[in-house]
Amino acid sequence: MNVLLLTTVYPTEKKPSYCIFIQQIAEALLQVGAGVTVISFRSDIAEEKFFNNNGVDILEMPYVQFNKANIIKYFYQRTENLISHITKNIKIETFDIIYLHFFDLPTMKLTYALTKKYSAKLFMQYHGLIDKKKCRSITQFIGENTRRIWENRLVKKSTCLIGVSSKLSEQIKERYPSAKVCTQYNGVSTDIFTYEEYKNVNFIISCVGNLIDTKGQKYLIEAFKKCIDYFETKTLELYIVGEGINFENYKEMVRNYNIEDKVHFTGRVDYHVVANILKKSYIFVLPSYYEALGCVYLEAMACKVPVVGCEGQGIDGIIIDGKNGYLVPEKDAESIFCIMKKLIINKKLHDDIGQAGYDLVQNKYTWADTGKDLMLLFSDAL
Repeated sequence: MNVLLLTTVYPTEKKPSYCIFIQQIAEALLQVGAGVTVISFRSDIAEEKFFNNNGVDILEMPYVQFNKANIIKYFYQRTENLISHITKNIKIETFDIIYLHFFDLPTMKLTYALTKKYSAKLFMQYHGLIDKKKCRSITQFIGENTRRIWENRLVKKSTCLIGVSSKLSEQIKERYPSAKVCTQYNGVSTDIFTYEEYKNVNFIISCVGNLIDTKGQKYLIEAFKKCIDYFETKTLELYIVGEGINFENYKEMVRNYNIEDKVHFTGRVDYHVVANILKKSYIFVLPSYYEALGCVYLEAMACKVPVVGCEGQGIDGIIIDGKNGYLVPEKDAESIFCIMKKLIINKKLHDDIGQAGYDLVQNKYTWADTGKDLMLLFSDAL
């Protein structure tokens, strides 16, 4: 079976960890016997480049990204030009599956043209839904509505729409009730995210995510301050990994709480550095209240670290509250504090929760599992 994966996000030499889960999906398919070629559309290059990385053929293609300055070029990128450049490097007719990720207008127009010209089955994978209410300008509104028109066309040609969590699949089904929808969770690199016996004297709390409102770091910082006040004789540290528009705001919060020596802002770090931080963590907390899945929850679980997420988000299809992790109401610092306090006080509970999460990932959510599940899904369509 040959799979053509199209995406606008993929790791590069300068950003080797950028959306690495797309690369991991491609390599997972390769490991179960599929031939995999990736077409990665990039707005930061001027010429196409074709190469092989870890057995996966990759064609990097330049394209114009949507913004106010490029709006005319964006809408009038010629699909025919893209196809002619692609077919110089790739024989499209040899592919059985077209596997589309991240639906930008140029990639959708190209995919639509390919499905009309070739017989490959189309699968569309959703990693999150765009809410029309988030459009802040007429330019964004026009762009989003045009994108939705092309998405609707592709959905009609698709064999299956794939959500990365059961919550997301439900939302897709609500939007496209007549379409076939299935759920395929991302996996974990269990050779990188591994368990190490906790030997730190300090209790390290970690959080990994973009520093934006919906990730909820504000409420974690509030909860952490409560822990500092409660555990006067224990040494606690908080590692906040990521970058974003709230970086200075959160640093100001920490200064106002007078806990600068206990909170570490790492910025964006390499994938392996994230793994090392999780291995050294006692508890992982990401109180995100707009999350399709959140691979980092699974990565923390693979390190036997108890995790805390939010109710009603993608991860609540995996976390069973009080069994293999914890779920809290959104924007609720007090609930986060209560769980952290419980896990710090009760080591047996901490270890039991960590073990349950670890067992779940090892048995169900590795990249090998993802590859096998996708292969079965694709095979059934042929």
